[in-house]
Amino acid sequence: GANPTVAPTWAVAPSAGNGGSKSSKGGKDGGGAAPARPRPSKMRPTKDPLTTVRPCHYFDCWIAYLSGLSGGLFPLYFVPAVMERPIFERGLVATCCATVVIWIVSNANDNSSIYDPYWALAPPVLALWFKSETGGLELTGEAWHPRQLIVLGLVLAWALRFHVMVPWEGWWKGLTHEDWRYHDIRVSFERNELMYWMFSLTSLHLTPTFLVYFAFAPAAMVLTTPKFAQPELCMYDGVGSVVVLGAIMLEAWADETLRTFRATHARTVPPTEGKICREGPWRYSRHPNYFGECLFWLGFLFFSLAMAADGHSTTDPVWLPAGPIVMYLFFRFASLPLMDKRSLVRRPGYDEVMRTTPAMAPLSFGFAANTKDKEE
Repeated sequence: GANPTVAPTWAVAPSAGNGGSKSSKGGKDGGGAAPARPRPSKMRPTKDPLTTVRPCHYFDCWIAYLSGLSGGLFPLYFVPAVMERPIFERGLVATCCATVVIWIVSNANDNSSIYDPYWALAPPVLALWFKSETGGLELTGEAWHPRQLIVLGLVLAWALRFHVMVPWEGWWKGLTHEDWRYHDIRVSFERNELMYWMFSLTSLHLTPTFLVYFAFAPAAMVLTTPKFAQPELCMYDGVGSVVVLGAIMLEAWADETLRTFRATHARTVPPTEGKICREGPWRYSRHPNYFGECLFWLGFLFFSLAMAADGHSTTDPVWLPAGPIVMYLFFRFASLPLMDKRSLVRRPGYDEVMRTTPAMAPLSFGFAANTKDKEE
């Protein structure tokens, strides 16, 4: 994210219809041509005064993540002090090392938005690694417990939903701008680049990495417990599956509704800018995507409860809720107020939306059913 506790750009991008930034476009005409790579000091303001153009070639985006993968794997297999630690600690070291490498490439390209898709890439990679270390990935009944298959399937479905519905243009077009949140923080440091990049490392890169890792802990607990130590499937597994799958569907619904809204209003004058999406789940929640993300991580707690129900777990489950709880606090009291504040400035009538519509959880599905779109 672009705040000590603000989600990466992609994680909050669905709120753009209610105050977020637009997605990057490759090249001057928005086509497939990769943008040029000017010197970092030659910045040109975009139409949005809160964003500064900071082009980054797609090749550099790939270098960032391939290097990050190598940087994460290195301590796992070549640093004895790390190799001797418990698996959960090894995973934490790996994801932090990968984050630091990506930060270095972001610094070299003067664009913090390179880190943005890491939020959705780290969990599936970690899930596969955890399982490979404790039971193997062989597609046989001897290697997998049904609970592990369910958890891994849900994690992969969540990641796939994001990469299909909210694709990151850095992979094939490169980036043309840095998200407005990062730029605002740059300005707050009065253009002191050294201080900004130190802050970027600790707060904009490592903090989200820690948040995701510990929110992922309940799923990691299931994946790292050998098949013979797993209890039979129970009611908790069913509840967890319903909650996590429902969260993925909610996020997909919110993203598709917003995509359709933008496509429809892009042909109007003025276009989407200044309008408020009040359709689908956005009628009942100002940030349904945040709500879905919190539900997603919360749902895995039920799988850890299933593990602990019969005393089969070797991990103390008491601390596991901390990750999903902190994730909720992060969205509710950091990301959400930032987005609402921006919408209040840019979208007339948004104060009425805040007064009549719940921030995240749709406490009453008839709450804002008759609210009309408001235009600038």
